[in-house]
Order: sequence, then structure tokens, then C-alpha cells
Amino acid sequence: MDMPASPSQGVPTGRFSPVVEMFRAISDSVKQRLSAIFLILASFLFVLVYFAPDIFVTIQSGYVGVRYLRFFGGTQTEFILGEGFKFVFPWDKLFVYDTRVQEIKHDLTVLTGEGLSIGVHISIRYRPEAAFVGLLHQRIGQDYPARIVIPEVESGLRGVLGKVKLRNLYDLEANGTYALVRNEIGDSLATQFITLDGIMVRGIDLPAPLMGAIEGKMVQGELAESYGFRLAREKQEAERKLIEAGGLRAYNRILDASITPNLLKWRAIDASKELALSPNAKTIVLGSGQGASPPFFLGGEK
Repeated sequence: MDMPASPSQGVPTGRFSPVVEMFRAISDSVKQRLSAIFLILASFLFVLVYFAPDIFVTIQSGYVGVRYLRFFGGTQTEFILGEGFKFVFPWDKLFVYDTRVQEIKHDLTVLTGEGLSIGVHISIRYRPEAAFVGLLHQRIGQDYPARIVIPEVESGLRGVLGKVKLRNLYDLEANGTYALVRNEIGDSLATQFITLDGIMVRGIDLPAPLMGAIEGKMVQGELAESYGFRLAREKQEAERKLIEAGGLRAYNRILDASITPNLLKWRAIDASKELALSPNAKTIVLGSGQGASPPFFLGGEK
């Protein structure tokens, strides 16, 4: 016989099932939305980190920036960004230029007026004009040193050195030719918004045979100069000896005039007197006649 179920044994749950299902649906929806939000945030962070070097740009001291707007007119030639931190949209670009004085060491080969091929080592100092960097970037680009500066300098130097004789090559700085070349090249570069601060010639390489001939000529010149010094020294030595001989001759002349026979006799007698007073045994030899020589002594043992 079946017993009736007690109220305490269980509570019917049919009337709570819609609420539970609703909470479950809300929970699933929130989870899906959180997953989508998390995925969007992760994608945004990835894009931000990936493009960070192009988005966050710091312009250092002495540099300026030219901005390229993809959807708003391209290169901004009239608006130049100064130093500091800059934000750039991922679809735009920022080009940074160094506006300080820069140097290029360059070597080139030119022909002189005689048709000789020589090597010239130069140093070029230049800088872009900061206010017109936008136009410089739009017309030429960041490789303007190789496209404008070096070709202009080479053309100017070849045009001048090709008219100069080799013997006058080292006088160009003194007569102002290099200054004239620098001014002409500087005017040409100024039309491209580049300032030329100077061109220095660091060295010139001459052909080997010519260099050997010049070195030989210089060696011979040095030898001739050394011979000249030696001849001058010998001449001075001869003059010194001549002066010394003249002095000795004058001295002997004066001395001969002061020595007389009576003086010699007196000096001999005086010496004989001092020798006779010495305690040593002696043999005295006396001369005879009017022109007899002074006495002298033999022996001398004690």
C-alpha cells in the first residue's frame, strides 16, 4: 500500500524553472559580451603596441618633423612640428629631419688643366633650412644629401679644377677661388632650401710618377740647401782661422819688438842665480867672447 508523500519530503520546483532559465540566459549573455569586449580590448592593445613607434614619436633637440596626412591633403609643407612628444594617427606618417650642421666626407676624381687625373678628398658641411623642410621633403626627400648636396659640390669643383694648372692647384685658397666656388654652390643649394656652411679640401692625391718626380725635386732642393749651409759654414771657419792667424802674427810682432839681447842676458843671469842657489850639484859651462851664450848647467843630482 502506497503511503502519501509528506510535504516535508520535497517541494515542487516547476514554478521556479523560468527564473532559473532566465538567470542562466543572462549569465551566458554577459559571458559572451565579456568575451567579445575582452577580445576587442586585446586587439586594440595589440594594434596600439604594434604601431606604438609610429603613433608616439619624440622629436629630439635640433630636429623638426614633417607630417603626411593620408586623408587630408598629404604633406603639410607649411606646418612644421617642433621638438617634443607627438601623437600621429596610424594611417598618417611623420618624417623627422636633422636641422643642425652636418658633415659629409667625400672623395672624387677630377681632371686638371693639363688633363691629369687627381684625387680630391673634401669635407662638406651643410644643413637644411628648418622653415622650409616641408618643401624639401615634398620635392626631394630625406635622401637629399646624396641627390642634391654631393652632385652640386662635385659639379662645382670639377668645373673649377678643370681650368687650373697643376702648379696653381695649391694656391686656390689663397687667391679666393675656393671661396668663389663655395659661394656659387651655396647659391645653387639655397634654391633647394639647403644652406652650405663650407667645403674643406682635406687632401689631394697626385699620380704616382708625378708624385715621385716632385719628391725627387724636393730632395735635390734640400741637398742643395744643405750644401749651401756647409759652404757657408766652411767659409765662416776659414774667416775665423784667418782672424786667429792675424791675431797671432800681431802678438808675435809685438813680442819680437820687446825682446832684446840685453833682456835675454839679464833673464839668463837671473835664472843662473836661482839655479846656483839650489842645493843640487851642478857643472857650469860658460861661454866666451862678446856674443857668448849665457851659462848653462849640467848635472843636478843631489
